[in-house]
Amino acid sequence: MFSVIGGTYVEDCLEPNWNRLFGSGLRAVLSLKDICSDDLEYISIASEDEVNLVDTMLNSCDVKTKWLHTRKSPIKFVYDYSIASPFISTLQNQRAIKSKEKSYIELDNVLIFSFVEYKARPLISANHVTYDPQAGQKSIPWSQCGNNAKSLSLVMNLTEAKAIAEKIGVSPDLSIATLANKIRIKEKAEVVIIKNGVWGAHLCTDKNSHVIPVYKTDKVFGIGSGDVFSAVYSALWSQGVAPLEAAKKASCATAFYCNSEGALPIPNDFDSILDKYEEKLFPPDVSKKVYLAGPFFCLSELWLVNQAFCSLRALGFDVWSPSREAGILPKNASQSQIENVVNKDLEGLEICDVVFAILDGNDPGTIFEIGYAVKKNIPVICYAPNSSQKDITMMIGSNCVIKHDFSSAMYSLAWSLG
Repeated sequence: MFSVIGGTYVEDCLEPNWNRLFGSGLRAVLSLKDICSDDLEYISIASEDEVNLVDTMLNSCDVKTKWLHTRKSPIKFVYDYSIASPFISTLQNQRAIKSKEKSYIELDNVLIFSFVEYKARPLISANHVTYDPQAGQKSIPWSQCGNNAKSLSLVMNLTEAKAIAEKIGVSPDLSIATLANKIRIKEKAEVVIIKNGVWGAHLCTDKNSHVIPVYKTDKVFGIGSGDVFSAVYSALWSQGVAPLEAAKKASCATAFYCNSEGALPIPNDFDSILDKYEEKLFPPDVSKKVYLAGPFFCLSELWLVNQAFCSLRALGFDVWSPSREAGILPKNASQSQIENVVNKDLEGLEICDVVFAILDGNDPGTIFEIGYAVKKNIPVICYAPNSSQKDITMMIGSNCVIKHDFSSAMYSLAWSLG
């Protein structure tokens, strides 16, 4: 038996339009239908209406369900775009779900995610355990959960790894390879995998350390991509697949999921998936400078520019933003003020390695900046959410990369520099 313990939550995203009942646990178990050779079991918490819906859904797939608790109402994760940090709504008064008595569960092989609303987590004893804390800076180390595992894999993102490191007396400022190894030793794990977004992941065992490649896709749907990675890795590893091979196949499965905008289950044909995508195995070159082009003449435009600025900085890039570096012109700017700002913008373009352009509304200044960059042979990534083909003919004809959703545009820029 392979069990998945994790949350059942509503997910609501503005771009792309997405409103589904998933959450880490439900997505993970649904992704494994064609991959896992063992019987599947799902252990979770949900509202009464969600329990009925999930029971019907999973029983039709021969997946057993077990409910630790029911809560009063759904919990919703709200995203502006698919790689954004979510806002968690309708969570009030639900974090305090507790049991008067601790529940003990003995399992064979299990993938464990954290719950946002469940403080009194069950105590687990199992043969093969993969633990993915999924709690950001609030992540709890495995050694402090009270669980027992004969064989343990830890899968986490870099933010979670740094948070756990601090709680177990390890410096969070170490290199990712050293950080993974220190956590492995302290937590007595066989395998530690630290996911690093667009840059892939890092795997550490007692014998070796490896970079796990990411696979370049046309589209990047980020909601739940980490769930899929953890699910596929844990299922394969518990079936005896070597950690490195299991992690590579998990990365491959994640590429399929991202490019298909959330299609499940993951097909059990990794060779055909690999044939479709280019492997990107490289360290992040954060010395590259990005020029951020886009209109910022009203609040909505400025908000989007700031979202792009923060997202690019989160990826590690040095960003040159005209609104920040050259300033915003007053309505009745003089000729000298205009020339000063324009000269600063052109100087910014000259020192940048790539342009990220927001093509929303065919802003003349942004179009000029794209043309200038093309003439200077500077690569251009265009985020064009509402542009028709006739509006971007020149960009297409000059080999600019055009993406119609924000998350895909961000990842395309990073891959263009690898």
